[in-house]
Amino acid sequence: MPENTGKTARTIFAAAVAAAAVLMSGAAGAQQNEELHAKLPERIKSAGVIKVGAPRTIQPQVFLKDGKLTGLAVDLADAIGPILGVKFEWQDMQWPGIIPGLQAGSIDASLGIMSYLPERTKFLDMIPYMNDLVGVIAAPDVKGIGEDPMSLCGRKIGGIQGTNYVTYTDEASKECVKAGKPAIDHKVYANSGAVLTAFRAGNVEAFITSYAEATTIARTSNRKDQVHPLTSWQSPPTVIATSNKEKGLAE
Repeated sequence: MPENTGKTARTIFAAAVAAAAVLMSGAAGAQQNEELHAKLPERIKSAGVIKVGAPRTIQPQVFLKDGKLTGLAVDLADAIGPILGVKFEWQDMQWPGIIPGLQAGSIDASLGIMSYLPERTKFLDMIPYMNDLVGVIAAPDVKGIGEDPMSLCGRKIGGIQGTNYVTYTDEASKECVKAGKPAIDHKVYANSGAVLTAFRAGNVEAFITSYAEATTIARTSNRKDQVHPLTSWQSPPTVIATSNKEKGLAE
């Protein structure tokens, strides 16, 4: 990894951690903001709860540690809750069910796991709050995978169903073929837990995810996995998402 790129990636990740820490430092003494509380939909004010759907395997955003749900997104929700005068209730839900869940009303919000995409504004309100990079995490013994997406040509790469990372990888595979190189052997899994299991088992050599998640997985493993930012791929910001059928919550 070039030194400047590495510094940039680490700075983005460190800034996200620092922001969450600042929010949490004031969360305990936060006072309810009556103006913001009044904007909430009546059903949420009545219940006193905002239901959030998320898998519990998205490091460093939403994951279980020693049996307790933790992460940057959880910290952010804990900081916002007292200000809005409600509690955030986390429901274990895999990625393919998040957007349908928002549309159906079985959950109220997505936090920490969704990226901004223009086509999603047709049915969602999205509030960007964090920038990240696209990253690739590769097994320790895999040679040749780096920051250039063309280094993925001919490799077994894992992806998570319904994510923009799947789109990026498929587009890169087409570029491989155009360049006379073998296509990416792209294996798509239902959720992040499944792709991580496949990666640990050696069924894929690497997988594409956010740089923050890839870095955290590598840090919490004793395998010395390799992590590279794919800086030529634009990564849209991470958002809080709500259904656009019901105004007030996003505001």
